[in-house]
Amino acid sequence: MHRAALAAVVLATALMLSTSHAYALGIASISLSSGTTPVSWTNAGTTDTYLSPDNNDALTVTGTMQTTPLTGSGSIAISAPSSITGTRGAPLTVSDVSVTCSGSSLSGQTYVANKTPLVPGGSVTCATYAAGFVSLGVSVTVQFYLDDRAVPADTYLTSSTAFGIVATAS
Repeated sequence: MHRAALAAVVLATALMLSTSHAYALGIASISLSSGTTPVSWTNAGTTDTYLSPDNNDALTVTGTMQTTPLTGSGSIAISAPSSITGTRGAPLTVSDVSVTCSGSSLSGQTYVANKTPLVPGGSVTCATYAAGFVSLGVSVTVQFYLDDRAVPADTYLTSSTAFGIVATAS
């Protein structure tokens, strides 16, 4: 499909921390340590299934994660808005944005499948942590991709709270 105009997409990502405690042992503490926020695609409107953002921008989430032995669990998740509307009214389907999460291979830590679509109005678990997991040096790289094959030509901007990174531990 050929488009006369390109779309520009900018996703602002906020850091939200949600920590639950079970027996006062589950602790999650994260921060955005590097990367560019907002993530942007100024050349959207091509025919890529997985268009990388400008400059291959990625976010790095670092922190600590401690889960309760035997029954605890932890996660780092990406939350998404229900919808995004361009400055000229064109809709962008949130599920057209996908995510790959990667990082060091720690025992008890697993990552979501590569290029998993985001859920409109929901969240995608980026990394999970097993019971008894303890690390003072969790580091997760979050790479966003855009399926721009059907993105209408427009400029899409999100507020700083539209997308979030949420850490939980129990």
